[in-house]
Amino acid sequence: MAPTPSAERAAQARRRARCARAGALLGSCLAGSLAACSAKTLPSSSFVRIELVPVAGPTQPRNVEVVISPADGAALPVCVSIVGDAGKTAASLVLERAPDRDALIPVRVTVTPFGPVAGELGPGQEFTCPAVLPPALGPAQELDVAFCAGQARRVVFHVTAGCGCSGMGGSGGGGSGGTGAGGRGGDGTGGAATGGGAPTGGAGATAGAGGAGNAGGAGGAATGGGGAGGAAATCCPADEVCGAGVSTTGASCAPGQCCRQRVLDSCAALELPL
Repeated sequence: MAPTPSAERAAQARRRARCARAGALLGSCLAGSLAACSAKTLPSSSFVRIELVPVAGPTQPRNVEVVISPADGAALPVCVSIVGDAGKTAASLVLERAPDRDALIPVRVTVTPFGPVAGELGPGQEFTCPAVLPPALGPAQELDVAFCAGQARRVVFHVTAGCGCSGMGGSGGGGSGGTGAGGRGGDGTGGAATGGGAPTGGAGATAGAGGAGNAGGAGGAATGGGGAGGAAATCCPADEVCGAGVSTTGASCAPGQCCRQRVLDSCAALELPL
């Protein structure tokens, strides 16, 4: 059964309270301005807006689980509907670091894509994740990001982005061995000797020569060689993430690009929110 609106509002309030105790306040908005999402917050707070962009594919994601894990606090999971046009921001989450907390303490953001999820709400809306989630549509994207003190920045997640990390090539199978050589031919049978007619007759005839043996059959040819192995997949290194964060050149990460997994220089690396 889906939660009632009042129950969902109460759950959202509890999530925000938990996140506030961890030093990172969470709000959500549908591709709106950051000012609209944070009008009631202190001007000197620090903000990071997480933009969720679904990527076109055989199975386009419908929902995501976003886990906010401050380095100095408890993790906070929240589910968000990202139903919308592929390649466009479908939903946003705004993280706030209170002015009395160190902006350089990073927050880990983990985004996992799903199809339909029990209890989902309208496009761009957050909701309480069920106790058991369905199978994920792809690997999770993990990004460690710090805040820019007293300022706002944004980071983009291209949900279900592919960087060649699936479909690892396998090696080809070996060819079958050839059959063995033919057996040796059998020895011929000698002809019988015929004796003379009289008691004093001549010597018996010479025995007949043995028949020629049959030649052995030729060995069977070997079958063809093993098939070629699949092409090796190109995956992101351990310190990079696919389709999220900031590239090594400082640009926003593209859907099929491996980018830095840790963005601690957010004042210089992250873009201003639009």
